[in-house]
Amino acid sequence: MPGALPPPTPAEAWELPANPMREAPTAPVGPLPLPPGAFPDSGGRAATRVPVRHPRRPPTAPPLVAALVLALVGVGGLAFAVRHNGSRPGAESSTAATSPLRPAATAARARPFSSPASPAKASPGTAGTSALRRLVARVLVPGTAASALDAAGARVTYGAGHLVDGDPATAWRTRGNAAGHTIIVTFSESVVLTRVGLVNGYAKIDAASGVDRYRQNRRVVRVTWRAGGHAVHQRLTDGVRTPQFVAFPATPTRTLTLRIDATARGGAGFDDTALGELELEGRTA
Repeated sequence: MPGALPPPTPAEAWELPANPMREAPTAPVGPLPLPPGAFPDSGGRAATRVPVRHPRRPPTAPPLVAALVLALVGVGGLAFAVRHNGSRPGAESSTAATSPLRPAATAARARPFSSPASPAKASPGTAGTSALRRLVARVLVPGTAASALDAAGARVTYGAGHLVDGDPATAWRTRGNAAGHTIIVTFSESVVLTRVGLVNGYAKIDAASGVDRYRQNRRVVRVTWRAGGHAVHQRLTDGVRTPQFVAFPATPTRTLTLRIDATARGGAGFDDTALGELELEGRTA
């Protein structure tokens, strides 16, 4: 019949196993001859043996059901362990799981960020931060701090992609003082930069606890931008949580390098460097 299911293979078939305690009814036994006088009240008649039927014992539970129950108990126990051994809310200020920056970051240890989709093509002469942000194909950073939970229990990450996501309340963050380390931005096509800038820290106030993440982490106060054979030094004002810009010579390039030259200390007990956003203005070449 079209659409009918095929019969199960022997590997799929399952039958309730035979119960050794379950016995078949005993067949009736005919009269047994007895010597006369064996039973005085019987009048010499032979006694008849009454067959005995054993009560049926209820079938035992299939082994598959027992195995399923044990599996469910195991999964529940594992979920309980994960829930109670995970990161605690408010741990966003701690990144002890990552190792501090080495004196010299190598390409093997760097953490690249690549745009998940093909970068958009901008028409020649397009200007503005958002237009150039769409042309960023890759961001290479010297290291990234482990993710953590904020005070509300939400997971927070600190990857390089946060440097070009357009949200200054997110941040790239790394362990230790990042002074002397470099961030490299690669564009999908040649661009002409006219102005560059950055949000020099983690410009976020925790909505649940009110903790100021900007003051808690190190802020970048001096950098050097390099592109197209030019180098531009920039000093940033500590405490300014909005983008701070500097003019850049108009030269076509596909690579922009940012070296962190100095940072300001964070809160007591914290030694992480954070950057909120890279601001890139210009046009396509």
